[in-house]
Amino acid sequence: MATGKFTYFILLFLSLLGPLLLSFDKKVHYYKRWKFLFPAILRAAVLFILWDIIFTRTAIWGFNEKYIVGWQVWHLPVEEWLFFLIIPFNCLFIFDVMVFYFPRLKFPSNALNRVVLAVLAVLLLGLSLYFRRQYYTFIVSLLTASYLLMILIFRRHLGWLAHFLVAYLIVLIPFSIVNGLLTSLPVVWYNPTDNLGIRFLTIPVEDFIYLFLLFLMVTDFYKVLLRKNSK
Repeated sequence: MATGKFTYFILLFLSLLGPLLLSFDKKVHYYKRWKFLFPAILRAAVLFILWDIIFTRTAIWGFNEKYIVGWQVWHLPVEEWLFFLIIPFNCLFIFDVMVFYFPRLKFPSNALNRVVLAVLAVLLLGLSLYFRRQYYTFIVSLLTASYLLMILIFRRHLGWLAHFLVAYLIVLIPFSIVNGLLTSLPVVWYNPTDNLGIRFLTIPVEDFIYLFLLFLMVTDFYKVLLRKNSK
């Protein structure tokens, strides 16, 4: 679906359209929580934008000028800045829909929530150490493991974990379509020496961990803000 320099922008706009329009659904009322949503998104965006700037400057990944409008802020295409607003917005919309329609979806105990997080953290930590020479693999796995451990240490309320994991699995469907297009044209390219070279369709497997961390971080911030407001 290449559309020249507006390709990346159009993909982002199309991915936003459904969640944005459905935000005003009379049951879910997603728009009523935007005042908590956007602070959560912006907090996570700080880390990811810094990360993106460093990886772009060191050519771990980059952007094809054929498919971006050419406006840049701190050496990042404007579309990439929008990515860190739109994709978390879409992810949290699916999370909120899951919470509304499946309120009883929970692990049997908080202890099990912690076991699930611990297992994921250990697996990702092992992955990061084993592939420490592949910088993308190493950093995305290490940061995700570290954030999971941070949640284990500092968060008492983890009742949202089951909703998050199911929402993540659902998010993988539209993510695979959008990111599949981004990586097949490619709008975004990757240095093959910095990742495992394993792809689902045309998407590096590391991108799925990257999405997991982005979604996890904004969900955690979002739940903290909602909890503070409910006190």
